[in-house]
Amino acid sequence: MLVRIVEEVKFPNYGWGWLSTRAVGPQNGRVLLEVRGHCGQSSWPEILLTAPSGAVRIEEDGKEIALRPGVYRVEEAQDKRGYRLLRFFAEEGDIDMVMFGTNGHLVPEASDARAVEVARAQGHSRTGQNGDRFAIIAAPVGAVVAVQPFERRRGDPVYLRVEATGVVPLGESDAVLHPTEW
Repeated sequence: MLVRIVEEVKFPNYGWGWLSTRAVGPQNGRVLLEVRGHCGQSSWPEILLTAPSGAVRIEEDGKEIALRPGVYRVEEAQDKRGYRLLRFFAEEGDIDMVMFGTNGHLVPEASDARAVEVARAQGHSRTGQNGDRFAIIAAPVGAVVAVQPFERRRGDPVYLRVEATGVVPLGESDAVLHPTEW
């Protein structure tokens, strides 16, 4: 899949509570990023990805980790334990698919059919009443995408419009309605 990142994709980290991100490397010009879900004393890998070291911005204290804007080829693979691994490679060209990070999971029945949830992560309290969600979504310019944050998992999705310069919030609604039905 070829995608364009027009605004930094900031990964969940300090202040998120139930999700965290750590970076390993660089090694051989690449960085390994791991988004972990948390619940009580337990944690597990939710998203694994590798990217060129120049494509990743890591604050000195490690509190902010982001993928920089650019055009990328994304390939799916597995690590040695069988976990899904996304490999990002820098590319050139004019791509219509825009990739972005969001605080919520894709709601397919209320989104443009061409929108793809490339990766998702969720962490939660032991009771399941509190938590965090994060997703990396790719969609063509002009698409309307609905996302469901953790705190609204039984409520209103948030609608976003994908533009060539980034993602524009449209608002939220009780309606779970595909954009063609508006």
